[in-house]
Amino acid sequence: MFWGRDAGNIDSTYTAADMLASGDGTVITQDEDIPVIKAYDPEEVNSLNSGYLPRNNAFFADQPGVLDSHYVAFYRGQIRIPEGEDGDYTFGVHSGGGFALRVSGQEWTTVYGNGWIDHGDMSTILYDFDTDDSNTRGVISLPAGDYTVEFLSWNDADGRRFHELYAAKGDFSSDSDTDTWRLIGHKSIGTISYAAKVSEDWTLWHSENESVGSIALAWAAVSNYVAVASNQSSWAEINFYDPQSGGYHADIIPDSVAFPWNTSGDDNTKALYAVSKLSIPADTSIGLGFKGDDGSKLTVTDQTWDYIIDAAVTSVTAIEGDSLVMDSGTANSFSVGAMSLTNGTYDISILWWEGSGGSYLDVFQMNWDAYNGHLTPDYLYHTLSTSSDQDSMTDFDGLQLIGNEHFYFIVR
Repeated sequence: MFWGRDAGNIDSTYTAADMLASGDGTVITQDEDIPVIKAYDPEEVNSLNSGYLPRNNAFFADQPGVLDSHYVAFYRGQIRIPEGEDGDYTFGVHSGGGFALRVSGQEWTTVYGNGWIDHGDMSTILYDFDTDDSNTRGVISLPAGDYTVEFLSWNDADGRRFHELYAAKGDFSSDSDTDTWRLIGHKSIGTISYAAKVSEDWTLWHSENESVGSIALAWAAVSNYVAVASNQSSWAEINFYDPQSGGYHADIIPDSVAFPWNTSGDDNTKALYAVSKLSIPADTSIGLGFKGDDGSKLTVTDQTWDYIIDAAVTSVTAIEGDSLVMDSGTANSFSVGAMSLTNGTYDISILWWEGSGGSYLDVFQMNWDAYNGHLTPDYLYHTLSTSSDQDSMTDFDGLQLIGNEHFYFIVR
């Protein structure tokens, strides 16, 4: 691994490669194996979960207390395609800044997302601008055998500071097309179980068309129906969408159903309040969260949230007493908080409001093993229903590294 710094500005992937070749600036090398490429600058806290897969590791040459800029990172390793596993593979890259990815001796056939094939070198795909997320997937046909993979990532002074490299067998244009993405070098973490459930169906109330636009207004609207047990129904899980609003989202909990009030049109200015009993079978640290359009408030009565794990809109996501709150109009309220709970049963509730446009809501749990193992959302998040503690999923290896040589991280 190389990491160098102090060599000036970087304005393109080609400039970054030239700087790498020149050896100018402060260069840090590391010849130790790095098991996976999934890293960020810890001084830029918003990049902790940047990319498609969760939980970046710290840059191996991170400068404590310094926001890293003007850097080039270079990794080289060998992968093996076993006999019988030949075929198309899709490699995915997310990075803050540009990148280049080469599989030596092979040619890319298709690129999806922001990047493109370098037509001067068909074995390379790249993205050539500083950016918050290069968001690229490239397809390449690989016969059985061993291949050298080289990955370069750079950042000048803009955008986020992170990078990840993952792959799946097949041809996939989007991250959401498969749950088989794994970081290159990923080792299976075995069976993933989902500890929490609710011990009874959610009791739900909804408002009609009263004024909403904040958590306070949502409660003012729906509390009248709660008081008289009107507009009340029971549901196994909180997993709703409005089919007429274009608000279908299945990335957290699949198989969404229509909201209880669904009509043939786009339903707006609604509030929802639902309660249940959260059952924890053994002392645990758990992630609990929601994702929707628009704002939400998730409460575990009289319990303390440890911290916010991840949030789509950090500026308006907060812990308020025993509640995790995202109180703004947004197409994506995704928020997850950590909570330490002992064996027992706890009151849990969700308050949600919809202004206009897209409309959906999921409430879910997060598995810590899947989070620390950088697994896809299909493994990471799971519903909270009366049967969810009986569910599990089994992990598997990603493309395996048979050797790493000279990983370089160069900060310039």
